[in-house]
Amino acid sequence: MSSSNSDIEEEVASENFMSMSPNSDVKEGKDTACDSDTDASDYEYEYDISADNDDDDDDDGAVQTLYQSLYNQDLISCPICCEENIDSGYALILPNCGHSLCVDCFTKYVETEVGQGNADNIKCPFCNEAVTMDVIKEVVDEVSFQRLERLKDAAFVLKNPDYHHCPTPDCGNIVMCGYALGHEFPSVQEAAAAAAPPRICDCFKCGKTSCLLCGASFHEGLTCDEYELQQREEELQRQAANIIGNAYLRLCSCNIDLSRL
Repeated sequence: MSSSNSDIEEEVASENFMSMSPNSDVKEGKDTACDSDTDASDYEYEYDISADNDDDDDDDGAVQTLYQSLYNQDLISCPICCEENIDSGYALILPNCGHSLCVDCFTKYVETEVGQGNADNIKCPFCNEAVTMDVIKEVVDEVSFQRLERLKDAAFVLKNPDYHHCPTPDCGNIVMCGYALGHEFPSVQEAAAAAAPPRICDCFKCGKTSCLLCGASFHEGLTCDEYELQQREEELQRQAANIIGNAYLRLCSCNIDLSRL
């Protein structure tokens, strides 16, 4: 009987020894030195030293990660309409400054800026950072974007008198126009004066050279009025030639020698 009790006590002691972890030994102040037969994987480590290297990432990468995390999560809110948790497909983060808002509010903001004559200088509604045309193109519809481009070009020409739209129909390219008889670039107002030499628009897009004052093809040596009169006379001559040609075709079957008429 004593032998059986002794066996039970030895078995319990063995189980207690096997269940003892190295961490519990440390807490109790016991010797935890590993001998050659101890496997290091038996020890638990709660701290990952690889986390110390996270601070070495550059700023650009951190900003890109921030933007990506915002797009991947429904955390975007619009300060204009106060809508929260906007889906990334209906939200916009302006790349130059990082401000975010919903697509609907941004579209209305762009339309308002265009209506107020700021088509060539649209900025973030929350700061002074410029909003590029590429960003706007991704949001507004095609018709609105084309209208914005036209208004932007018109505003540029208005503020830069040395530039002008090509007068050729269906061209509309913006060209730097100069005097026909000089190398200076005075203002359009000076070129429009009666005493000023004619100003030309040499468009590289359509390949035509036009007079900026009347919009017709460049007429070197002629005033706009003289060139217009010349064009009218040439048109009358063409019409007369067509009339004579049609009459000849109708009478030639009669075998009459029209050359004597």
